Amino acid sequence: MKKILFASYGGGHSSALIPVIKNCLDNFGDDVAVTVIGLTTALEDYRDAGINAIPLSDVLKQHEQYYLFLKIGESLCSKSPINSKVGELETFVYHGAGFYDLIQTYGQKNAQALFKEKGRSIFEFKQIADFIVSSLKPDLVVVTNSPRFERALVISATSEG
Repeated sequence: MKKILFASYGGGHSSALIPVIKNCLDNFGDDVAVTVIGLTTALEDYRDAGINAIPLSDVLKQHEQYYLFLKIGESLCSKSPINSKVGELETFVYHGAGFYDLIQTYGQKNAQALFKEKGRSIFEFKQIADFIVSSLKPDLVVVTNSPRFERALVISATSEG
């Protein structure tokens, strides 16, 4: 059985993938295992379309640093309003994993400076994407054109073969 991983942010990104995901589910049936990760607002978009998407927090629960992601994310987001469509848990996991990834790449001091200057747009998710691809072992990764998490998944999947 082939495994396909879909992942996207919400809005136009998830809207573009919904018909593709439905087509795969309708036409390939038991020949393909489809996993859909709804990043930020995409989770609600997918579920509203009848697609059984999973949140990033579910995927990262197996990561040894999951609780650190939550702690970091809560600290980073303590003074910002939480998007009710996303919720606290997903907001904390997303920000915490993104910042943890920056620390692994650039060190604590540089990660703080980068985040202070550019906010979450600086997140690269390199190690996080590697973890997801190595855990889920997809044969195909399908994303839209987004500069952060989706790009990291494609790079990771390409390097895995």
